[in-house]
Amino acid sequence: MKLLAPAVAIVWTLLMGLTWSSPVDQHGKMTTWDSFSEAIGNATSMLFSKAPGDRVAGNASIYHCKNTGQNDIAEFNFINTSPQVLHRNSDFNVTVSGRLRQLVEDGAMMDIKVKYSVLPVPVVRRKYSLCELLKYTGTTCPIPVGDLGFDRSWHIPDRFIPRGMYHIYINAYTKNKDPIACLVINQRFN
Repeated sequence: MKLLAPAVAIVWTLLMGLTWSSPVDQHGKMTTWDSFSEAIGNATSMLFSKAPGDRVAGNASIYHCKNTGQNDIAEFNFINTSPQVLHRNSDFNVTVSGRLRQLVEDGAMMDIKVKYSVLPVPVVRRKYSLCELLKYTGTTCPIPVGDLGFDRSWHIPDRFIPRGMYHIYINAYTKNKDPIACLVINQRFN
C-alpha cells in the first residue's frame, strides 16, 4: 500500500545501521551467549512493549496496535514480505493490498519506533511528515479514498546489523490526529 511504503522502506533502511551476530549450530539453534541474550530479549520485549492487537492478514508478523485497526483510515487486506528473515546484502520485498476509507492530506504524520529484542528502550525513534515520505515513492498528497496496492523491493546493504528480533511500531495519523494506521511489526534479522 502506497501509504505504508515509505514507513517500511525507512524502517528497514534504519535497521541497516544497527546490529551484532549470533552463531547457530547444525540444528539452527543459537548457541551459548546468544541463546541467553535471545531469552532475555524475548522476556524484556514482553515486559516493555505494547501488546499487539489483531494480526494483519498475510505471511508477515504484523499486528494492529492494541485497540486499533477497525477505526483506522487504512484497511489492510494483506501484507506479505519475502524473505521472512532478513539478511545483509539481499533483497527484501513487501506486497500490500488495502484501501483508504478517508482522504489523507498534507499534515499527516508518522511516528516510527524500533526496539531491539535485548534492549528494553527504543534504538530508533523518529517522526516524519507522511506526505514528504510519499514523495520518494512518486505519490503525492492528497491520497484519495479507495483501493491501494503496493509491491516493492529494496536491497539490504552489506552493513553491520545486529542479528536478532526487532519490534517496529508505526503510527500514522492525520493532521487532526485521526488514526490512519498503527502497526506492530516483528522482524528477525540474521
